[in-house]
Amino acid sequence: MTLFNEYSYHDDATLFLIGSTYSSGRWMLGFLGEWINKLTGSTYYSTPLFKGGLTILFIALACILISDLLDIKNIFLNIVLNGIMISFPTIAGIMGYKFTAPYYLLGSFIGILGVYIVCKYFKWYSYIGGVFLIAASIGTYQANIPICISLLLIYMIKTISQNNYTWKRFLILAIYNVIICVGFMSVYFGINKLMLRVKHIELTSYQGINDFGKTSLEGYLDRCIIAYKEFFNPAGHVSRNMYPFSLGIFYKVLLGIGIFMTIYLIFRRTQKSITYGIQLLLLVLFLPLAVNFIYVMCEQATVHTLMMYGEVFFFVYFIWVLEQLKFPNEKISQVVTKGMAIILLVVTAMYCRFDNICYLKAEILQSQAISYYTTLITRIKSTEGYTDDMPVVYINENKKQI
Repeated sequence: MTLFNEYSYHDDATLFLIGSTYSSGRWMLGFLGEWINKLTGSTYYSTPLFKGGLTILFIALACILISDLLDIKNIFLNIVLNGIMISFPTIAGIMGYKFTAPYYLLGSFIGILGVYIVCKYFKWYSYIGGVFLIAASIGTYQANIPICISLLLIYMIKTISQNNYTWKRFLILAIYNVIICVGFMSVYFGINKLMLRVKHIELTSYQGINDFGKTSLEGYLDRCIIAYKEFFNPAGHVSRNMYPFSLGIFYKVLLGIGIFMTIYLIFRRTQKSITYGIQLLLLVLFLPLAVNFIYVMCEQATVHTLMMYGEVFFFVYFIWVLEQLKFPNEKISQVVTKGMAIILLVVTAMYCRFDNICYLKAEILQSQAISYYTTLITRIKSTEGYTDDMPVVYINENKKQI
């Protein structure tokens, strides 16, 4: 529906923007906007099919990298990986801002590409290139941070589950990943500070962007607790509910199955060595924090749908660990894998249904708004003595009930 219809709400109603850039700490979004504007020789347009198609393309490219990085070979699991990543409610929300949607998803793809490079190639130049790409991803939209650290963590879990590491090698790998995070945040802040000086502007105070969500140590601890609570029992607030209707039940079922599969994987590692099992357990414990890191970055009240794409990496992890699940009997393994894939396909179908409900509501509300303003304009122009050059005062704009 959203590819062949234009639903203009909030910022998208102007049709000719790319979104807030340098003043919101999104310097890469600013670069992209300026470059595209010079390349096309025209202003920005909220074109549904063209920009919607590009958005889907960047998600597909990201899925290719994730599948390769995590060695997801099963065709059914690759299908559900693509399905869930394109139907996740965050994407439906972003499609409401098609003037900037492809840039946001290009940013997500760039971040995943950066993670792919630093994980696949242990060279100094790949580290620099990967860190810069991740920083550019954050410079497009700061909510890409949970996406990047979640993928870094899942790849580290994969590495530890498949290799026998001593504690020394384990710590080296952990420190390497911490250095990656410190590196891309340093590059992001460095370029952001430079661009603010070059543009002679300051960061906006909107939703606390100017202080980057800073709080006290106690505040950060509280946010971490919220991240874990939201992982195990999503609150279901309308602005950040990624599991609407009965999807909340499906999520908890999949969460329980995911925990069982993780325990089984840890048990298999522990059979080889208690050390290996403990290492894997330590990493898995950070997964809820990683996928819900947006709650650590800012206050819970400011979190909304467009900032929640990191949560889709619970499904990425679930798909990966499902492929690792090997029972002594090969037939049982195949049955379990296909059975779980079918459940994930059902979840994908339910997400598609929810997305289309959102699009339908958008279409109805937009039609009501057009009808309201058409009637209003007609009444104004029908007023005795009215002329087209008369100023019109519109009172209580935000209190109108259409």
